[in-house]
Amino acid sequence: DGVTDDTVTIGVFGPITGPAAYVGLGGRDGMNLAIKEINAAGGINGRKLRVLFEDDAHSPSRALAAVKKLIDQDKVFILLSLAGSNSTIGTIDFVKQRQIPMYVSFASAPQVTQPFNRYLFRGGTTEAARYGEIYAEFLVQGLKAQRIGIISGHDEYTKNEADAVVRYLKAWFNLEPVKRVTFNIADKDFTSQLLELKQSKPDAIFLSSHLAAGIIILRQARELGLTQPFFGGATLTDNAVPANAKSAAEEFMAGWLLPLFMGSNHPDMVKFESAWRREYPNLPTGRPNTFVLLGYVDS
Repeated sequence: DGVTDDTVTIGVFGPITGPAAYVGLGGRDGMNLAIKEINAAGGINGRKLRVLFEDDAHSPSRALAAVKKLIDQDKVFILLSLAGSNSTIGTIDFVKQRQIPMYVSFASAPQVTQPFNRYLFRGGTTEAARYGEIYAEFLVQGLKAQRIGIISGHDEYTKNEADAVVRYLKAWFNLEPVKRVTFNIADKDFTSQLLELKQSKPDAIFLSSHLAAGIIILRQARELGLTQPFFGGATLTDNAVPANAKSAAEEFMAGWLLPLFMGSNHPDMVKFESAWRREYPNLPTGRPNTFVLLGYVDS
């Protein structure tokens, strides 16, 4: 299914609405640019790539419905997940059952590659455990923090990421957070959680959240007098953070997943950014982001 004499049909899903829309919109736009370039160069063995995209709204059940449609109705050859962990985990059992290859670009959930399955592939991102190793090391050795506070969400990505940081703080440095507080993905007010963190007197704070929540948390933290450095997960390496949090983003740092930074003089990045500006001249602040680049290179 999904392959004709002149086309290969790819089924893609990701959030272009809901709290993680910045993930799916970025990934979709990066993918579309890559597909356009591949097709302009002759496609794959003479076949042009055809993409069918479904919005999962960052919901496991909607992602599963999208994948069922792509496989059973649209008869795609392969699946590409441009979704985060929260959506992707809802599809894994069905994909294994139907034995359709799925390339997962963003999701760091361990279930993508553990246990091993021949139909599942992880792309440019890394597993949550690797975030824990790198972030714990940076908090302790880079920021010289011994008293570490953590604020994280309950969705699959933010929970897994923060859990991994806690695990490796203990395993590698024999440290436990002085305080860990959590929030729901739709929350807009984080005052109570931030006051708890403030009372614990941390040296540094690890923030695992999606973009909109992270910006609000930084602003509210500074308003409440938290002056400590914040270190965030890879989703928060986004130009929308300083653009919207403004001075509250001072002392904020976050992880970066790729070998080149945007704005680099490396020929590959110069070529990409030139093509990006031609294709998308009027996109909002924050693009291209991490997910644009991952969607582009993973396609």
